[in-house]
Amino acid sequence: MSVDQETVSNITGASETEALPTKPKYKNLSFIETLVCFNSLPPAYCLPYNNLESVINGGFETGDFTGWQQTQADIDSSKKHSGEYSCRLYEAHIEQEFDSIPIECLNALGLWAIGSPYNDIYIYYDDETYTYLGIDWLLGKINDSAWSYLNLLSEVPSGKKIVKIKFYGGTGAPWWIDDITLHGISF
Repeated sequence: MSVDQETVSNITGASETEALPTKPKYKNLSFIETLVCFNSLPPAYCLPYNNLESVINGGFETGDFTGWQQTQADIDSSKKHSGEYSCRLYEAHIEQEFDSIPIECLNALGLWAIGSPYNDIYIYYDDETYTYLGIDWLLGKINDSAWSYLNLLSEVPSGKKIVKIKFYGGTGAPWWIDDITLHGISF
């Protein structure tokens, strides 16, 4: 047996008497398999959003509200999901605007939260409509004892284009938010 044959036999597991494969292991894809593969790709209009992280300072690690508009919100280091800081909302709000981003071009829209569920989240769209997620949606999803991930992407209707997110802290009790993401799909 030559060195080449031995190397090939060790790799393929073929014995000296077996015929080595002469064709590639994988066949050409059928028309249906090609369609399934092609249809699972993101739309071409999503190319500008490839791996895009649209939220500026979503973890509040600048120690201030860079990228956010806010009213009476606090940067806090006492409770944080990651890093050094989070945002504490009590009778306050923060918001951030974006260039119009099609929902189909996102693979993440969410945040980590802890505290009172008596608060509000608004997701605004380019057609001047919005999705409101309030106490009914937040109850059972967040509490005072552990950080919870809130997946907002599943709440946005298909065909929408996100232009702004807004978080309100009510008067019942504070809540803390951290690691807010709005991330484009990866190709």
